[in-house]
Amino acid sequence: MPVRDRPHLDADTITRLSRARLGRVSGQPVYDVLHAAIRRGTAAPDRPGRRPRPVRAERRRPRPPRLPGLRDDHRHRPSHASKDLYEAIERGEYPQWELNVQIMSDDEHPELDFDPLDDTKTWPEDVFPLRPVGVMTLNRNVTNFHHENEQIAFGTGVLVDGLDFSDDKMLVGRTFSYSDTQRYRVGPNYLQLPINAPREDVQVNTNQDGGQMSYGVDNRGGNPHINFEPSSVAGLREADESYREYRPHVSGQIMRAPIERQNNYGQAGERFRTMPEWERDDLVKNMTTLLGQCGKHIQEKMVWHFGQCDEEYGRRVAEGLGISVNA
Repeated sequence: MPVRDRPHLDADTITRLSRARLGRVSGQPVYDVLHAAIRRGTAAPDRPGRRPRPVRAERRRPRPPRLPGLRDDHRHRPSHASKDLYEAIERGEYPQWELNVQIMSDDEHPELDFDPLDDTKTWPEDVFPLRPVGVMTLNRNVTNFHHENEQIAFGTGVLVDGLDFSDDKMLVGRTFSYSDTQRYRVGPNYLQLPINAPREDVQVNTNQDGGQMSYGVDNRGGNPHINFEPSSVAGLREADESYREYRPHVSGQIMRAPIERQNNYGQAGERFRTMPEWERDDLVKNMTTLLGQCGKHIQEKMVWHFGQCDEEYGRRVAEGLGISVNA
């Protein structure tokens, strides 16, 4: 099925689609790293999210980007955001992002009108307030692009003690795929590389040795040639657990079924009604520009979806496309 022929059939994508077409999740805005949600937890799923402290700059279409704070000679460069960020750090104007978490107890939460593990939904901050954890500061540019950028291997499966995974199916799938991808892209010993290893004052022994790109940082212990345990001739030993492992009780029938509490339009409508007028204008303009390339039956179905979110949302997109709201 062609990509442009799909959203009008998937009501569960409306919330994300409205957010994406607003332009706020584009890679172009300066320093605009909106919160990336990962559902992990101790005894409850946490949702870490980095929010930028600097003033947010928006990229609007179809006009060329006119981003506040950008030098004129940067505005029309494809990599203008990277260049501006690099030069800001060189000037000592270090950008910062605040790391927050939202915490929810690990149960069904029947009081919510959506499934908490539905990746197309967000947790309302008035119900699950953001709790600050720390601040990330970019205080220098890289000195070796390959070592510090190309070899970085992010992945949801790299956890610290005390964190575990929620039942988020997307997280479970990506936890495997990310680590598998990094082993293929960087090498099986990618966690030994300095850019991916813990800080020097945190000793981590994994008994991992040999293989492609072995960095040799795990050869510690009484007998570094022993890379397995238990062993009667020294080697490393498994460390005692310093935390209580979470053991949820799960019972039921394994099956593949649609999510029961979907509420595909509620959050998109609430988001539209809280937008200032210029954001509504941009969203409607982006939607009409993109939908103008589609067939009329797709336009009519999308207008119907938008109308389910908010009457004004559907009406304005329909007017921009020159079709009837009740088509």
